[in-house]
Amino acid sequence: MGTMTKIRNRAGSILITVLAIAFGGLWMLQDTGVFDAVSGGGAQRGEGIITVDGDAIRSQTYSQAVDQQVQMLQGQGQEVTPQQRDQIGDRVYDRLVNARLQKAEMDRLGITVTAREVEQAVLGPNPDPRVKQALRSLIPAQQLPQDGQIDQQFINTVLGQQQFEPVVQRLEQFMRRQIRNRKLTALLGATVHVSREDVQDHHRRQNRSVDTRYVALPYAQVSDSAVSASASEVESYYEEHKEEEYRRPKTYRVQYITRPKQATAEDTASVTSELEKLRPRFAQTENDSLFLAQNGSEGSYSSAYRSATALDSAIAEAVFPNPDTGEIIGPIFAGQQAHLVKVTGTRPAEQPAVRARHILIRGDGEEALQQLRQIKERIAGGQMRFAAAARQYSEDPGSASQGGSLGWFGRGQMQPAFEEAAFSATPGQLVGPVQTSYGSHLIKVEARADEQVQIADLARGLRPSVATLSETEEQMRDVSVFAEEEGDFAGQAERAGLSVQTATATASEDGELPLAPIAGLGPSQRIKAFLEEAEAGATSDVVELDDRFVVLNVTETTPEGFRPLDEVRSQVRTQVLRQKKQDVQTRKLRQALDGASGDLDRLARAVGTVARAKSDVAFDTRTIPALGTDPKFVGTALGLQDGQTSGVVAGENGAFVVKATRVSEPPELTEQRRQQLHDQLLQQKKQQVRQKWLAGLREDATIQDNRAQYQ
Repeated sequence: MGTMTKIRNRAGSILITVLAIAFGGLWMLQDTGVFDAVSGGGAQRGEGIITVDGDAIRSQTYSQAVDQQVQMLQGQGQEVTPQQRDQIGDRVYDRLVNARLQKAEMDRLGITVTAREVEQAVLGPNPDPRVKQALRSLIPAQQLPQDGQIDQQFINTVLGQQQFEPVVQRLEQFMRRQIRNRKLTALLGATVHVSREDVQDHHRRQNRSVDTRYVALPYAQVSDSAVSASASEVESYYEEHKEEEYRRPKTYRVQYITRPKQATAEDTASVTSELEKLRPRFAQTENDSLFLAQNGSEGSYSSAYRSATALDSAIAEAVFPNPDTGEIIGPIFAGQQAHLVKVTGTRPAEQPAVRARHILIRGDGEEALQQLRQIKERIAGGQMRFAAAARQYSEDPGSASQGGSLGWFGRGQMQPAFEEAAFSATPGQLVGPVQTSYGSHLIKVEARADEQVQIADLARGLRPSVATLSETEEQMRDVSVFAEEEGDFAGQAERAGLSVQTATATASEDGELPLAPIAGLGPSQRIKAFLEEAEAGATSDVVELDDRFVVLNVTETTPEGFRPLDEVRSQVRTQVLRQKKQDVQTRKLRQALDGASGDLDRLARAVGTVARAKSDVAFDTRTIPALGTDPKFVGTALGLQDGQTSGVVAGENGAFVVKATRVSEPPELTEQRRQQLHDQLLQQKKQQVRQKWLAGLREDATIQDNRAQYQ
């Protein structure tokens, strides 16, 4: 097959992936035809999975964009769960909406791209770097220029071939949109300016520090009995502050049930049977790494030699203390996997490891020692097993429930006395009592490993089968259907042996629920869509999450508005009292400050406290003694000159007067550092402007999210 034919075939199969890498996030939107879909081509006005100012984005466009993102992740070896797909869907939704708004604004502003500009970007003297990147990915390495440089002549030679005409068209489409976006970005960026003074101020704020002395009167020092809040004052405060403090978004009271996606005994037996069938071939293969890859192992092969302490505890327990090269061990069940482990090599370990259990009795007195001796006698006499004794008597909460098991450990992991006793013992020997800083220990060494191993791990996940998942989902659907018909969600859940949990879902200020509306359940577009449409009493269909199925029932919905005064009266009263305490302390400081003549010690005595010091107050200072977290203190201190004293300031938690006793100015900026800061600030401001610009477009637009209708 000729070189160009190979290139042509390869180009057709990987072009989308190449462009995804070369052009970033917007490639997805461009390739799915979203710009056509939202501008009248292929979608009816007002009809679509998403509409933006009446222009529709088709369901197919949205689904293709989501699918391409999912396929890209899967191509990188990542598993995409249902909830991760929901998160991808939300990101795609945002990009589609933003792309539509951005295109409409570019149309309004008259931002266009000429054919000459596109041609220059692809075939001109200085081709766009991403065009070069795309060609490097499309063309076999041996066909690239020897120096690796892709210049104009090479691009024209390759793309001038007839079979590359579709590639050229696609590149031109991408570059047209890229150039148009750059022009928009440049237009927005032209509104941003960072002056020399801006850079200097930023440098000064970030690096200036001040040593201070101050007098503080916390509001909490004023007792509740010293101030009062009348009914009219409470009502006035509520009316003045309800907009910012007592607004209530729409809320949903929800009860729900879940059933985990759990492998059954039959599922586990199936995995075990599958591994057993592979055992003979696994034993005979000479290329273990290839065998694992060909058989879809979730475990791995490594040429590294590992000690017992470096392996999963269940695997280490099965492999040690006497590993044998070529031995196949298992199936071993560890976590959510079954393992068939092949020992591919052994060698002496630099340090031995032991597996042991212990019983701890706190304290080092004779009573603790006597108790351990009695326990030791009962175990040695066969009256009690060590693990049972550990569960009953040990005061080590980390190991008692595990029968005193400490697993495998090496030297340097335990206290010296404990380590010496454990590594001096022979397997099966009872040792102790042994004294450490934790108390008195009785130790049983179960095994010793003096070797390291290489292993190949043929692993299978213990996941529920399709049949198990279908059965679980059907059981949940029965609850959903009967609860919806009979209106007794809790009763149906009880009959199914499921416990009911409750939660509150709260919408944001714009009235939308977050993608993860129920704490603990994670992101779910279906849960969000159900709640947004549900009335009180509604029961959802079965919703599949990553690790479980869930059914929800809405018990109550509360519309957006203000929390009534009766509901928040105690909170409002607390705020009124706090405000009055603030007035008391600031007035007290002001009266005393007039007679203190700038002497902080004199001021402190006058108000019954002491002057405090806080050194190195800087931009990132978080807490101030007697005041806690108080940004006003930090801002006030950093604004003072050396020796200057502030007036009385009402801070977050107390009133204060602060004096700068020493000011440390930052070092002078070098021109190189000044330029770096300038570029950083400019980039930050440009990003902020773009974000605010997009947020403003979205706020002014009429956007309809109809994805729930397509679930």
